[in-house]
Amino acid sequence: MGNIYHTGVWVSDRNYDVFDRRLGKSMVDREIRIAEPYRRIGSGAMKNNIKMKRLQIGNSVKEIGEEAFQGCSNLRFLTLDGVRTVQRSAFQGCTSLKTLDIPKSLRYIEKNAFMENKAVREIRYETENLSTVISPEVFRECNRLQLIVLPEKLEKVGPRAFYKCKELDGIQFPATLKEIEEEAFYQNGLTELHLPNGLVKISDSAFFKCTQLEYVRIPESVKIIGKWVFHGCNRLKVLEIPGDPEVVGDWIVNRSCTIRCRKGSKIDKYCQENDFLCEYL
Repeated sequence: MGNIYHTGVWVSDRNYDVFDRRLGKSMVDREIRIAEPYRRIGSGAMKNNIKMKRLQIGNSVKEIGEEAFQGCSNLRFLTLDGVRTVQRSAFQGCTSLKTLDIPKSLRYIEKNAFMENKAVREIRYETENLSTVISPEVFRECNRLQLIVLPEKLEKVGPRAFYKCKELDGIQFPATLKEIEEEAFYQNGLTELHLPNGLVKISDSAFFKCTQLEYVRIPESVKIIGKWVFHGCNRLKVLEIPGDPEVVGDWIVNRSCTIRCRKGSKIDKYCQENDFLCEYL
């Protein structure tokens, strides 16, 4: 009998479990639901579909392939029930999507998965989501993003994860966070920054050109501060470093910023050697 299409759901009597490009090209509805019998959505399955406005992924689907919905520029509503893995660039360039709820089932989101979603304002990881890593460039250039609720067990924010999210201001880091990689929050709209105790590494240019920041305190747990971490933060008046990091890179702040530290610490020596303004705690 072949495939039967009914209200946006493809059903197969041949026990296929992959929703592929061939099926995707046949989809013309504005509202699409992909569920049983499918377990996986194939690479490029509905790439550049400009008709779809609402997409519901049913509990049976566990994996979404590379570029599966890339360039679906009119997609406004997305439900990811039961999905465990979203591969590279799967939803890149979905420029009408305004909110994104990441369910507790979704543990692995690969590079560029939601990059350039220029209308999204809020991203929320569901309570009990156990993701420990945000992959490189996942939310890069979501330039209207204002709020991100991070997973409770997060340990690492990858390179350029929130690169040029220029309106991002609402963010609270979980206590489990250990590492912020290079350019992770490059040119964000942060006005306040509360880094958690337990953080160990802040990599190169992690907060470069966050021009709204005025004060930052780096926890004593931090052992590595990369180069240019807060460089270009033109309004940053005070950077407080009460600990004694093992590694401190070049030009961590602009000349106009005052670094507060403990007298005789490595940071004190760093300030003297590099002619930075210094105050003692």
